[in-house]
Amino acid sequence: MNKIYVFPVTPHPMGDCVYKAVAEDGEDLADQVSSSEDWAKRDLGVGGEGSQYYKDRYTAKYPDGYQVEYVPDGSTHPVLAKFVQVEKAPNADSVKPDRELDALMAEKVMGWARGDYCWMDTSGVPGYQVTDYTPNGSSTGPEWNPSIDIAMAMEVVEKVKGRRITIQWSSDVSEWCVTLDEAPTRYAHDEKLPRTICCAVRQAKGI
Repeated sequence: MNKIYVFPVTPHPMGDCVYKAVAEDGEDLADQVSSSEDWAKRDLGVGGEGSQYYKDRYTAKYPDGYQVEYVPDGSTHPVLAKFVQVEKAPNADSVKPDRELDALMAEKVMGWARGDYCWMDTSGVPGYQVTDYTPNGSSTGPEWNPSIDIAMAMEVVEKVKGRRITIQWSSDVSEWCVTLDEAPTRYAHDEKLPRTICCAVRQAKGI
């Protein structure tokens, strides 16, 4: 039986994660951003369920039938290892947020307004702290840094839900490529996934 492997690309077990479906010959068939392993399995067809969109792609690849198998860790798998990149926690000394990009995501994508010290939602409820604001030298809460924080970048992804988002890791150049709506002008590439996601959304929305 032909096999299709589903596996996590960026392991963030406590939050959203990018999962892939890859054929046994190494062909990249699908990408999915899911909030949990269970949802990823369900969406990508492990156990027989799954999106019809993905089923059509699998059937086009293997019209005589296939089996979807979940691989918890593809880093040592002979077919999947090249797709896996372990995202390390950002080093504060070497990875700095892109303040302009973070602000664009807050205002133009999330629809928030900038307050004196935090971002406000449409109801005026305060949320994330404005980057680098530390009243009296102390932080009031987490800063809005989707350009370096994968969980926050996934909040941006949730906001543009309904659009086709493709996330791929290119081992040849060691960069992520994120495309929206399969349009060649709506993509971005960078070595860090959070920034790549934000840049792709910026391109797609023309901001």
